[in-house]
Amino acid sequence: LPSKLGGMLASGRQILLTADTESELGEFLGETCLFVPPGEPAPLIEAITRLSGTPVCPVARGERLALAQRLSKAVLIRQFCETAGLADGPGRR
Repeated sequence: LPSKLGGMLASGRQILLTADTESELGEFLGETCLFVPPGEPAPLIEAITRLSGTPVCPVARGERLALAQRLSKAVLIRQFCETAGLADGPGRR
């Protein structure tokens, strides 16, 4: 996943992606973002125009913020430790 994704999600603003919805990124983001096909400028221009005049939807904003939380350092470290069998966290046994 792109390294700036957490920051984009944390902004709460609508995210426009040029990616396939069936990609890893597409599956993670689901319907929280607006997808346009890569390499096709007309749908991209249309989406930018549409989003520029659209207010932020509070429900969608909350969904994006929830995804951002899943990418937080604390959550990722906890998941890593659980997977690695370090139930008490890093440096503890």
